[in-house]
Amino acid sequence: CATEDGSLYIFTTGGRLIFPAINLGAAVCFLESNKSHHLAAITADANVYVWNISRQQSMLVARPITIHHNKSLTVSKLHLSESAQPLIVAGSHLYMYHLDMNVWMRVDGATGSFSSSVLIGDGPSDSELTKLVTTAENARNIDIVSMANENEGEISLLMIIEARMAAAIAVGSQQEYKHWLMVYAKKLTQEADINRLNDFCQSLLGPSLPIDHLPPSSAQDSTQAKIWDPFVLKLAKRDLLTQILPIVSGNRALQRVVTQFR
Repeated sequence: CATEDGSLYIFTTGGRLIFPAINLGAAVCFLESNKSHHLAAITADANVYVWNISRQQSMLVARPITIHHNKSLTVSKLHLSESAQPLIVAGSHLYMYHLDMNVWMRVDGATGSFSSSVLIGDGPSDSELTKLVTTAENARNIDIVSMANENEGEISLLMIIEARMAAAIAVGSQQEYKHWLMVYAKKLTQEADINRLNDFCQSLLGPSLPIDHLPPSSAQDSTQAKIWDPFVLKLAKRDLLTQILPIVSGNRALQRVVTQFR
């Protein structure tokens, strides 16, 4: 629990105090925890903290909420993902602090004043990311009557889906990522976007040979093999590739892509 003077008291589920009072220097406005024993707080002076309580470690210390030039932007919700990434609904958008890159990212996938859910549909109804995006969009004044021209609209749709996939990876939502991956494959197939499809499929296939079997002259391939991770959110990328290829094969103009990656 937190007090008006900025003191934070942490108890076990049995009611036992496990730390001396933590002095944050400002009143706590939001306090959230997750099942992985992480705790996040936002103080009245717009600083964010994240701790690993079980290990008694700090993961984020007094990080200012610097997400917009408008200093009067109001935070309405704090959420802490299972990977300990703090997410906030501020104004009418959803932001996440990326612990590894030390930056705030906007992860709602919105473009301009449009609702991404109106344009591409909702994600899994029980996923944390979908619920938070919905909260942000409910605060937005959505105008779906005026629309960009058709080509710009399609580009925006693909970018929104790509943003949702990246956000799912960042917050560690396997269910959300796989949902948007399938939506992405269907949209790329529908649009016959060969360049994006080739790039996407190659990212799932990875290097054609294990690094130990690459010839010495393949310096570039060797470097790519070192940085390529065969898994994303514990999902095997090549298994995902085999799942999207039947979708791609539905467009006869893309048979060459299917043959290349099968």
